[in-house]
Amino acid sequence: MIAQKQKIKNDLNNINESIAIYRHNPDPALEATISFNFCMERLPKLESLILALEDAVNKLKSKKFEKMADRIENNLDGMSWQEFEDTILDALEGERNAARVGDKGIDGFTKDGTPIQIKQSQNIGRNVVDNFETAIRRYFTNDEENKRGMIVAFSFTKGAYDEIIRAKDEDNLDIQLITADELDIKVKK
Repeated sequence: MIAQKQKIKNDLNNINESIAIYRHNPDPALEATISFNFCMERLPKLESLILALEDAVNKLKSKKFEKMADRIENNLDGMSWQEFEDTILDALEGERNAARVGDKGIDGFTKDGTPIQIKQSQNIGRNVVDNFETAIRRYFTNDEENKRGMIVAFSFTKGAYDEIIRAKDEDNLDIQLITADELDIKVKK
């Protein structure tokens, strides 16, 4: 993909050079011939690139729909919040927080002690990330500790992604946003 991007960049540079030549060339017939030849030389390459991009997009779409079908099949939306949290923690090989209610924003922990917050919702926003930042600060009391955590949900807003970048840059908090579709979920039936 990087090589394709570089090729496109080179082609655009060639187009810009050709435009500069056209501006200084008073012969419209020569200009049209050069332009036509230039386009014809690149047409098969551009068609090939377009087909490759369409193929990549279709693969991504099919993968996304496959994961969404798994979510529907596993009835993640219809589970109780407790079943959902247990299912996500199983997928992460994590452990439940001993305080099931009143957990202060931390639903469980990974094997290495990373706090996890689980939301059975879509479009989780900045406010949820803000609240989890507070939970992480409470959990990691030592200023020198690597303050980290993860939030799992069905989807996140742009504001949530912006906030994890800000929290990392300004507060040295490393928060991962993970969609349930990214996990290999096995539901006990």
